[in-house]
Amino acid sequence: MNFFEHFLTFRCIGCDEALPTGRVMCEACERLFREECNSPCKYCHAKHIECRKSPADRVLHLAPYRGRGVTRNMVTCCKSTRDKYLMSYMSTLMAAEIERKLTPDSSAVLVPMPRSRQALLDNGFDQGKTIGRRIASALGIEYAEAIKHRGSKKQKLLGYRDRLRNAKDAFTLDEKHTETVRGKRVILYDDIITTGASAAVCVKLMREAGATGVDFVSFARTER
Repeated sequence: MNFFEHFLTFRCIGCDEALPTGRVMCEACERLFREECNSPCKYCHAKHIECRKSPADRVLHLAPYRGRGVTRNMVTCCKSTRDKYLMSYMSTLMAAEIERKLTPDSSAVLVPMPRSRQALLDNGFDQGKTIGRRIASALGIEYAEAIKHRGSKKQKLLGYRDRLRNAKDAFTLDEKHTETVRGKRVILYDDIITTGASAAVCVKLMREAGATGVDFVSFARTER
């Protein structure tokens, strides 16, 4: 613990209760989060962690992103703050489930879905890259920022068809990473999947770059 952390008050991400240093949530909210993870997906009716609806070869997401819930608080807070304890907690959970479900070997490469320029201007950092780098390190696999965001309208303001058109213009392959991706199984990471439009475009980019397979993982999936 450093000098400044000694005087910080840590708060539960779910209920704002005061916590010991370094804790992300209280026991009650952790139970609620586990219940969210185990609730059935409204699209495929399996547990969220076993969801099968995705444009990729395989998919993994931990929990639903709902109007109210611990998962929503975690994702929202992660986007707007540099909470290293929260990002460490989320990346540890993701790495464990990727290892359990996808069993990647050392030749796999993790590629984060980049944030838009406007999001970077608004928040000053890209939490997906930070978490993605930590996941790759925990799994012992390569990490590559192989997708670039060229700037576009915010996806959350658009419907599915407009999201798909916007995503086709927004994302492009970073050609310096072509050799990193070619012949590898790619694990695409994003903190949240909403309609799947951006994921579909990025999965296609990875396949066109020569990936032998593409898995898509996200911390949460939006329920509408």
